[in-house]
Amino acid sequence: MTIARRSISTLLTLALLCATAKADGLLNSAVSEAREGPTPSSAPAPSSSSKQSNHTDDDCSCDDSSSDSSGLFAGGVVLTLGALSSPWWGPHMALGDKFGVPSSFRDYPGQSTPGYMIIGEEWAERGKPYSVRTSVEYDNDFSDLSRIGTKLLVESKQRWGVDTQWNQYFENRPGRVDELTTGDVNLTFRFAQSETMQFRSGLGVNFLHDRSGTDAGFNFTYGVDWYPTKLLISSSELDWGYVGNASLFHFRTTLGIHYRRLETYIGYDYTNIETVELNGLVSGIRVWF
Repeated sequence: MTIARRSISTLLTLALLCATAKADGLLNSAVSEAREGPTPSSAPAPSSSSKQSNHTDDDCSCDDSSSDSSGLFAGGVVLTLGALSSPWWGPHMALGDKFGVPSSFRDYPGQSTPGYMIIGEEWAERGKPYSVRTSVEYDNDFSDLSRIGTKLLVESKQRWGVDTQWNQYFENRPGRVDELTTGDVNLTFRFAQSETMQFRSGLGVNFLHDRSGTDAGFNFTYGVDWYPTKLLISSSELDWGYVGNASLFHFRTTLGIHYRRLETYIGYDYTNIETVELNGLVSGIRVWF
């Protein structure tokens, strides 16, 4: 009965949060989450065991297996660290990437063959030492929420880069239009690369701004670009961190077609600020310099 009561209580709490977000508006609810924090939920009190373990001399037999337990623990730690770090070393190994091999950028993706980078001693000097791409986009949720976004990514052949995105949200409410600005600025490192695929990751700062003030927080970013043909460009990005007192998760993926330096793309953009979801189908234009 206790488990059933807790389940019902959790469902009622989630329903109340959804109803509150709908009544207040998504953007106002996102601001409230960032500045006031999530509504605390009642955690179950720790249960005290009525049975106490009785130690006898027979417990000394546990010492015989202590070395085996230590070995298993060490092995588990190694496997866990390997799994957690696989998003970095996995792509690096799969692409056959080597940090010491020179590389550069083409004038634009698919300039002569599929891909954006030039890699190798005999080819790297023919390309550019930097890459700059900037985009403007629009998306909506086919209801009351819409967004205008801009994005800039600057990278060097030494693999370091700066990534920033700014979003202006608009929500139609009875008698008014609510607005909210969000964004991030990140320092990135391109940890895996080939002619047709590049992976990057980095750390930075999130921010959220409205008429009442500005909140900031930590951001982790992870992205990949893939150039399967001379005309197609696939880009995906994940951001994870917090802003103010609220957790923040962002994911976007786009598929574009380009002519020389100009790309048009469509995709999906999803942002979650604690319990508030801001998402929609996105379309935009990107210029490659």
